[in-house]
Amino acid sequence: MILLLVALMLATGFAAKADKTYTILIGANNKNISQTELNASATIITQRLNDFGDGTFVLTTLPVKSQIRVELTGSSHPELIERLLTRRGTLGFYVVCSRDEFLKSPEASDGLTSVLRTPGHQPLPVGCTDAAGMSKADAYIETLGPGRHFLFAWSDFSNPEEVCLYALRLNDKGGPLAGNVDIESFTMGNDTQGKPDGFGFSFRPEEVGLWADITGSNIGHAIAMVLDGSVIYTPVITDKISGGKCQVTGQFSAAEIRYIVSIVNSGILPVEFSVIK
Repeated sequence: MILLLVALMLATGFAAKADKTYTILIGANNKNISQTELNASATIITQRLNDFGDGTFVLTTLPVKSQIRVELTGSSHPELIERLLTRRGTLGFYVVCSRDEFLKSPEASDGLTSVLRTPGHQPLPVGCTDAAGMSKADAYIETLGPGRHFLFAWSDFSNPEEVCLYALRLNDKGGPLAGNVDIESFTMGNDTQGKPDGFGFSFRPEEVGLWADITGSNIGHAIAMVLDGSVIYTPVITDKISGGKCQVTGQFSAAEIRYIVSIVNSGILPVEFSVIK
């Protein structure tokens, strides 16, 4: 059975290109996914596209090939749409280890730092590089194996010619301090003209104390927000946050804000997908 989902979206805040149509085909990395998993993925992706609000779309599931096809009309951001379709939506919060702290750790070595440029005025990244250096750094990180004290993650929404690597501290269980299950909602924030200028997030009532403990014990340190393995924000904690609510402004474009909120609010995709060229 082919499930056909059709949704119309208002292109709020974007210049529509009604005469331009894009077709994006994605396939499950595991070809043996069930019909239930495919339909659940289609529902999540539909919510993401509706929340992102960029043109109109027709979404069709192709169960025999474990694929989903999306036909976009009037989209101003097809490159972000591709990411909306394939990102799992896994969110995590980690304490950032500064470059100086990392260089004193057992995991620091010339094998990693030699392919990275010193990040100049930025004290947090281990280093920055281009696509070629990124591949070399990833190859070295793979050799470190299990038992690491850090999660290594690259910056997101940055110039592809200048991506930066962060060393993020793992908790006692080898994971983040908080994640999707602890968040109640993400919301877009607007400036005085009604244009998106940031986003806010709230912790579930039962997890407000968790966020208070995390922020209270890390005053003066940066907390990284990591979405699907990429660092999207690294605010420095200046005070304990007791109310369980945070507001982030000033760093993202309107499209990037919509992208982040759309992914986090829709839930985690049950399976991994890749774009089929």
